[in-house]
Formats: sequence, structure tokens, C-alpha cells
Amino acid sequence: MTATGRAVSTILDVLPASVIRRAARRYLGGATVFEAMDVARSLAAQGMPVTLAVVGEAAATPEYADQHVRELLTVTDAVAGTELDVRLGVKLTGLGLVFDPELARAHLLVIADAAAAAGCVVEVDMEQARYVDHTLGTVRAARRTMSNVEAVVQAELYRTASDVRGLIAGHIPARVVKGAYKEGRAHAYGRPEVIRDSYLDVVRQFLEAGVHVGVATHDEYLIYHVLRMAEELGVSSDAYEFQMLKGIEEDLRAALVRSGHPVRVTVNFGADAHKWALRRLKENPEVVRHMLTSIRQ
Repeated sequence: MTATGRAVSTILDVLPASVIRRAARRYLGGATVFEAMDVARSLAAQGMPVTLAVVGEAAATPEYADQHVRELLTVTDAVAGTELDVRLGVKLTGLGLVFDPELARAHLLVIADAAAAAGCVVEVDMEQARYVDHTLGTVRAARRTMSNVEAVVQAELYRTASDVRGLIAGHIPARVVKGAYKEGRAHAYGRPEVIRDSYLDVVRQFLEAGVHVGVATHDEYLIYHVLRMAEELGVSSDAYEFQMLKGIEEDLRAALVRSGHPVRVTVNFGADAHKWALRRLKENPEVVRHMLTSIRQ
């Protein structure tokens, strides 16, 4: 762990749980699907559709995976019959990938079927490097029967440029992120400027191929260059959308919407939100800075 990471962990360990819950409210959509749907309606009124994601841990048992599937299906039940543009974020480790990849595939198909009936797209999140092959294979398998399943790729991984060519060949849309996991030099670029270059290269591949891409970043440098790239290539705003987390860079996302650019907001929610928030905050010192700022306000 870096010195910054150790400092962040120390701060979080001494903060009262009530303080963390208060600060995390800005970044979370509540504990229940009903609270998350209220957030979705509020953002829709501001011109921003959402991706809803139920927070949780990697499933270690079939029982936990089954429970997580039921939680995800509450989202499709809540969205069905509404006019809301809602995507569903899914982590395969929550569906059983760690101990039974075939079970995770079966669970994904159940979720995708329910999502299709509700008019939702399912975005399968990319997790640690050791899961990339299983994750992409599961997405490809699901796409044979469910066209509403899409992928996520991490620009920091060496292999992503090649993986993206395969997704584009299969006409599979994807969301592009920098990457939230500390993979080390065996798997990933380490220098921020190199990760930025990789990110822009990946987005360009999708735009040039005419396959829809989600530009998931709060990095104003990347947003600027993606906008210039879209202008250079002559693609319309239907070819991409920006994606941001609830509570982060709200002024920037509002400015993008005012300028006519599509922006989607990811809203994490769930009963395990406190445990999830602690883990993610320790992983991401920048979010902690936002959180501590909100405490002072």
C-alpha cells in the first residue's frame, strides 16, 4: 500500500460510522431499490439517464450469488413499465464467478432476460485482471441470445487494445474506464499519462468502427480530447455517452448536458452500501478528498 493509501485507511478507520454514512450519501443511491429509483427519476428530470448497480461482495457460496441475483431483479421489476432509461450494472463475481463460472453465466442470462423485458441494457463490469478472460467469454456467450448485454474494458491493462478489437468485430458496445484495481506492471500501465493515451486509443477504436462507446471518466483532460476526437471523426453524439459516478464532478456533467452531450450517471445502492463504501474509499483517495470536503460543507 502506498503512503497515500495508508493515510487514507487511517483516516477512514478513525472516522465514526455516522460521519462516513453522512458523507457517502452524496455518492450512493440509498439502501433500497425504491430510494435508488427516486434518484433515477431526479436525474432523469435533469436530462441524465442512469446505470443502477447493487453493491455487494464477491459471492463465495451459491446462496450468496442467488441472493444477489434476487437483488438485481428488484431493479428490473422496478423499471418495468416506466419510461426511464436505466441500465443495470452487474459484477460477475457477485453472481458466482469466483467458484463456479458456469453458474455466473447462467445467472447473467436470467438477469439479461428480465432486463430485456424491462427495456434495460446490462453492463457487465470488468474486474481484476485474472477475471478478464472469463468475463469477456461470458459476455460473448450471452450476446448469442441476448443483445442487451454489453461489456466494460479497462484502459490501464496491456491487453485491452487487443480485447477491444475482438469486441468491435462482434459489434459489442462497451464502457471504457481507466481501471480501479492495483494490478502491477505484470498486467497494467503505471504512468497516468500512458493510461490516458491508452484510454483515448480505445475510445477512438470504437468511434471509428461505429460501435457505441461509454466514456466513463471524471478526467476533464480525457473529456476534452474525446469531444475533439468526435468532432474530428465527424461522429454524432449518438455514437457515445459520458458516464460519471453520482456525486462527483456534478458541475462538469451539468455543463456537458447543457452543451448537448449525453451523460449517464452511475448510482450505486444496496443494503451493503456502508461496507462497500469503506472498501472503495480506501481504494480511491480522490473520492476521499471529495468526501472530506462534503463533511466540511
